[in-house]
Amino acid sequence: MTRTNWMTPEWEGVPFLMRREVEDFEVHEVPAYPPSGEGGHIFVTIQKRGLDTSRAKRVLAKHFGLDPRSIGHAGQKDARAVTRQCLSLEGVSVEDALAFEHPRVQILDAALHGHKLRRGHLAGNRFRILLRDLPKGSMPAVQGVLDLLQQRGVPNRYMAQRFGVRGDNADLGRMLVLGDTSGAREAARAQGHSHWPNALRKLMVGAWQAQIFNRVLDARMAWEGGLETVCPGDLAIRHESGGIFLVQDEADAQRARALEISASGPLPGCRARLPEGPVLELEQRLLSEDGVCQEDLTRKGPLLSRLGARRPLRALLTEISLEETTEGLLLAFRLPAGSFATAVIDEIGKGRGAGWGLSATASQGEVQ
Repeated sequence: MTRTNWMTPEWEGVPFLMRREVEDFEVHEVPAYPPSGEGGHIFVTIQKRGLDTSRAKRVLAKHFGLDPRSIGHAGQKDARAVTRQCLSLEGVSVEDALAFEHPRVQILDAALHGHKLRRGHLAGNRFRILLRDLPKGSMPAVQGVLDLLQQRGVPNRYMAQRFGVRGDNADLGRMLVLGDTSGAREAARAQGHSHWPNALRKLMVGAWQAQIFNRVLDARMAWEGGLETVCPGDLAIRHESGGIFLVQDEADAQRARALEISASGPLPGCRARLPEGPVLELEQRLLSEDGVCQEDLTRKGPLLSRLGARRPLRALLTEISLEETTEGLLLAFRLPAGSFATAVIDEIGKGRGAGWGLSATASQGEVQ
């Protein structure tokens, strides 16, 4: 199903090719804080090419004789890029870390710190993306889209990376939420997963949560004011602090237009705070259409016992630049942690771009 709801409808989609080469897509993490300079761990900045974060951790673990699970990371980076990110190693000296050599993983710097790096300890990500094979004269349209997204915010949808290579992780996650563990396991085996670790099950449940979030986001884009406003009953998120509050004053709509706050959508779970009024009715209706009710989310067990969060429906786009090169258009911008660069690129192409990660995720029930 083709999406028709865009944040920048004034501009037609521009065809392009993304990620022809791994080097066409660069990601640099923005740390939440610097290493302290003392302690039993070291923070290392790595640059990796053609490896996801899990595989890079295994490379380092094998070299230093560590359990991969002991290596900390703030964000997960995929393999189809050149990425810089921070990892933490315990019991490794700065000198040994800087002496490490590998053809696809480099350690650029290292410093002592007092604790392991945890998921989410990340301020954001900077991206440099080369778009190739654009029609001549495309730069004004691409610049126009970027300018509008900076003024309005980026739809904070989960993109194809979140739903697995076959795109059916959300379906398996839904089965787990409904308690059909055996059915989900059989489906996973059919995918080629011979093992059934807890981490894989959590990944699938997370994909289902992402699918519900995307459906709420698309529905809210069709409401009056779209994602640029909030309404009474919303749980709004302050972009600067991450704080959540219940919208009761219509004056908060002005704060949303100023990009100070945004409405949030659900990552459903037993611990998630619920909105009120029409917003709650929408979210519960979309859950019901997926065959899930609130009681299903209270089922005890390791997968569901801690689930539940809110995610802003918009992400703030900053530090944008655009340069015309002999190979195409080179974009640079920054997004908050957890937001997808391909959501920005998707607005440029509006379905006319080509490249891994651009398929319109399972926002309307389609499987990508």
